[in-house]
Amino acid sequence: MLTSRNAISLTITLAVISLAWSCWSLLQPPDGDGLRPDSYGTRGRGQRAVLDTFRELGLPIRRSLGPPIPGKLQNARLVLWQPSNEIVRVEPTWLEGVGDWVREGGHVLVAVGVEEWNWFDPATLRKTERQIRKMKKKKSSTPEPEPEAESRSVWELLQIPGVSVNSLAAEDATSEPHPRQPRELRDVFQDALKTGQTNSERTQYAAHASGIFETLLGQDRILSLPPNGLFEIQYGNQTPVGTITVPSDTPTGETKVASCIAARFAVGRGEVTVVSIPSLIENSVIGEADNIVVLSKLLTDGEHEIVLDEFYHGLAIRGNPMWLFAQRTYGAVTLVLLLVIGLIAWRESVFLGTPLAERPVSRRAIREYVEAMARFLREGKEAGAWIVSKLRDGVLWHLRREHGLPPDLHSEERLIAAVQRRDPDRAAELSNTLQAVQSLLSAGHAGDDRRAIPLMRRMVECLSKNVTARCATKSPKSFSGKTRS
Repeated sequence: MLTSRNAISLTITLAVISLAWSCWSLLQPPDGDGLRPDSYGTRGRGQRAVLDTFRELGLPIRRSLGPPIPGKLQNARLVLWQPSNEIVRVEPTWLEGVGDWVREGGHVLVAVGVEEWNWFDPATLRKTERQIRKMKKKKSSTPEPEPEAESRSVWELLQIPGVSVNSLAAEDATSEPHPRQPRELRDVFQDALKTGQTNSERTQYAAHASGIFETLLGQDRILSLPPNGLFEIQYGNQTPVGTITVPSDTPTGETKVASCIAARFAVGRGEVTVVSIPSLIENSVIGEADNIVVLSKLLTDGEHEIVLDEFYHGLAIRGNPMWLFAQRTYGAVTLVLLLVIGLIAWRESVFLGTPLAERPVSRRAIREYVEAMARFLREGKEAGAWIVSKLRDGVLWHLRREHGLPPDLHSEERLIAAVQRRDPDRAAELSNTLQAVQSLLSAGHAGDDRRAIPLMRRMVECLSKNVTARCATKSPKSFSGKTRS
């Protein structure tokens, strides 16, 4: 039967089971079944190959799911490969600490490219809205409210503000990267369902190193990358200590110019390496041409440990069960369940008011119970005879017990003899009373109260040990004394 208590218990049980299951799944390794483009990804765009390859080569490499804390990066090189713009915007504090760590002698590698439009990304939506407002502002003469302050880029947080990454096909170089044109939604889903790289075509690039990279790479290195997998680094007034360039066609296709795809900058006592070939680390291209050689030279730096940051890929939230309640859908469902349970508990609860005054307990006296039982027993026709006989049997049972006789012995002669040995007058009174009771029952006058009640009093008096004194007051001598007086 479904009651309110059972409904509440069932709801609480389901909520606890759901929460426990969700927390258990969140505490599992955030591998995403190898589908995401991170160090857990085993598909074409994943980055698991570089982790396994470097481990097989004996190079110190590990992934970091927590935020980059300088205290945990001693003697290490931090690798930020395609960090999420949205996470960089909402979590700039950690990168500020990394920037200070770099000035003290830290080493950071940042690999970014020109991101495609992601219509599900809140940052993309806000950027689109700002562009639309700017276009309307140009067409309208009415003043627009001042736009909100822009968040700092990853270059500003790492203290190299003049750096930017742009498409090689861009007609102009600005500080903001130009996103590639959005594709059809059908093509996006087809790429997501494929198991490997979405495009098997490759483009060969001859890499030319200068500065510090010249001694590391040499001059004859070939990069094999998918189309549109290469971007140009603009560094303005910054002076790199080493660069890697590739020849590329101009937007008109007339001549070839050298485009910088990797640059290393000295920041304080540390270094920041900027790479604009994000596809270089992907599983599908890491084994082609000299890709693995170039990648290993960019990542390794003496005896420094390589730390692949996954915090800015969004994997840290998978290890925090409380993050689940921050999500809009699950948080709303949990809130509604708590409200329903609270309303049901409030509806079924008992609210105590002013305490009532205590009422005296009505109790009857023992005499009232005796009178009530007497009236009840006297309702029948033979009630008098039954009462007299029961009273006689009770008196005899009590006397037999008093004189040490078996209670179930019904011999009146034996009882009178035992009483006579102790008190002859009491025995005589008992014998006379028993004869009177027998005569009253035989004559059928037990229902007459005037005869039965005095006789019952005599039977009760036989139980008292001072029956001798009472009997003496009724002796003939006393009667004769009263007559003379």
